Amino acid sequence: MLASETSASADDFMPKAAAALLAAAHRTLFQQVLEPTSAGDTNQRIATIMARTAGQVFGLLEPSLAHYAVCRAGPER
Repeated sequence: MLASETSASADDFMPKAAAALLAAAHRTLFQQVLEPTSAGDTNQRIATIMARTAGQVFGLLEPSLAHYAVCRAGPER
């Protein structure tokens, strides 16, 4: 999807690299939510932990992906 949305050429590595970074962030966050869930933490505590963690994880990605594949058109694209 990133390749088609960005009109990337067949030899453009960016869509695959961006997708890999996002998948790694997803896996990391999923693993992180399992720990307090398994420990029996409350939903509120898990939400607090995950809000902070998600901010940190996506903060790491922001310098690399903040300007990649940004949709500038309105919803009626």
